[in-house]
Amino acid sequence: MNNIRNIDDILETFFLCTSVPIQAFTADGSLIYAVGQQQKSDFPLSMNIVFKKITEKLKNKKSHSFVTLSEYDPIYFTATSIKVCHRYKDSFFLIGPYHTSPVEDSDVVYKPIYTIPHLMALLHSIEGDLLCCRSKKPIAKKVSNFYVKKAVDYIEDHYEEPMTLNHICEYLNISKCYFCTLFKKETGKTCSQFINDVRIEKSKELLTTKDYSILDIALSVGFNNQNYYTMAFKKRTGLTPLQYRKKN
Repeated sequence: MNNIRNIDDILETFFLCTSVPIQAFTADGSLIYAVGQQQKSDFPLSMNIVFKKITEKLKNKKSHSFVTLSEYDPIYFTATSIKVCHRYKDSFFLIGPYHTSPVEDSDVVYKPIYTIPHLMALLHSIEGDLLCCRSKKPIAKKVSNFYVKKAVDYIEDHYEEPMTLNHICEYLNISKCYFCTLFKKETGKTCSQFINDVRIEKSKELLTTKDYSILDIALSVGFNNQNYYTMAFKKRTGLTPLQYRKKN
């Protein structure tokens, strides 16, 4: 049940941050969970056709790649594999329907095509955060491994910049698999968790010393979405950023 509950959390958090409908499917087409889907479809498409086309395109894609189905312009769908779900092998997320240009009198959400890579990055960031151990440990316990020390220093120095696991591993010149194992063993957290924790701690100082808006604070510490920042902040502290500011 943990995998299902985690997938529920991922979809609900993504929809909260973006307002884009999202579903999770198994490899055989069974629906795991869905958020934001309307009871009555307002677009004349068969989901069976959409599913078939998406699965065909995903077969030749690497993990964390995504495919966009645009044959039904102006209605689009985008899919990407679920990274960690032991119970459902080859399962995937499907976001949409969405429009890539404004359409009058339509309930379908509008998302310009250039925003889709950012939405996918956000989705995998949420996935990395929620599909891991949720322990509330200090940001970093004492680490001894050379690579982990360098990674921690790099994150502390560059937390306000766009940062991915690929960037860090390229900087360290080691494989992602090896680094993830080392980092989790040394810190007790995934790299995604650690980055978020650093950013949240940095934001606490701004919340209590600067009169910046919550959005400006989120952006200044490296979050690219205010709703996701608020969710991550509350998960770590038990308070929203605004509640924390008022309390302190």
